[in-house]
Amino acid sequence: MKRGPARFLPRDSRAVFARVLIMLNGVKSGVATVAFVRESKVVFTHVSRALVFILFTLSGAGMAMARAESGGSVTIASGDANFSSLLATTGSMASGDYTFDFNGAFPVWDVSGSYSGNIGSDFDVDYSVTVESSGKFTGAGTVSRDDGSGNVLTGSATVSGRLTNSGTLTRVALTVQVSGAGTAKFGPIKRAVTFAGTVKLAAEIDAAGGELFLTGGSAGIRLTDKATGIKISQTFAFPAGASFSLPPDVTGDWNLAMNLAPEGNKYSGTATVRSSTGATLDLTAAGSYSPVTGSSKLKLNGGGCSLSLVVLTSGTDLNIQSMKGKLFGQHLNIPAP
Repeated sequence: MKRGPARFLPRDSRAVFARVLIMLNGVKSGVATVAFVRESKVVFTHVSRALVFILFTLSGAGMAMARAESGGSVTIASGDANFSSLLATTGSMASGDYTFDFNGAFPVWDVSGSYSGNIGSDFDVDYSVTVESSGKFTGAGTVSRDDGSGNVLTGSATVSGRLTNSGTLTRVALTVQVSGAGTAKFGPIKRAVTFAGTVKLAAEIDAAGGELFLTGGSAGIRLTDKATGIKISQTFAFPAGASFSLPPDVTGDWNLAMNLAPEGNKYSGTATVRSSTGATLDLTAAGSYSPVTGSSKLKLNGGGCSLSLVVLTSGTDLNIQSMKGKLFGQHLNIPAP
């Protein structure tokens, strides 16, 4: 919807028309333009036993409603009123296909892809993961450790974790189950060993740097001497500072496509969310339209995800007024302007 510059109406403005919906004895009877602005009040004349609703846009920021009985008045403001438009402008019902691209603003992260790097304490990991609609992810890869003195461990890694967020900060928690074989010191003696253990990592997404930044972690590894069966346990701490480069297509951008079918003042339909990696999430759409405000409320659900939207049509366009919900484990809240 196009909006012109805000206009100030002085107190002594006269003959300013507002669109008035008259409800006579609870029955819709028509539209009248009989309201005048005098001394910061809307005065109703020649309306008998009517309940009057006035819709107007305040400073282009939203909709407001006032009502009065016959012969009464409604105070709008104690000073000059700031209006972008005194005439009410309402949207029609949405119908058909609509697409919204969220590039840069309000990111939703799908971290599916491959990662490799050193996490500290001489550990190197190389793994790939796939994110589910819930924000949980699983994957597999390899792990190795070279202590620099000829003792090397190599093995497999099974990865699991989840995405969460708080405001603009997106966190990634990883648990890596590792197992393999190699050589390690048992006291002063180098031994052939097998190993198994768990690595836990905490990370945050650095969108500007294109990195998965590790904020800390730990590992508990049990070594078993192949010759004697003797076991020893080792623990490791990983300080903040290590990082993985995000795959090129992990950008936080996403797309929402909707197909809406109106029936009466209700909606049915479908929707699809597509992440930057190309993963798709199918949702069902339902909602309702308000003839009073001209806006529609939509609810999208599927795969453990949901979105609630308030939308307003402007010609053939559909404008999102607000949106909140949860996608890929991340809370989304786009407030009304």
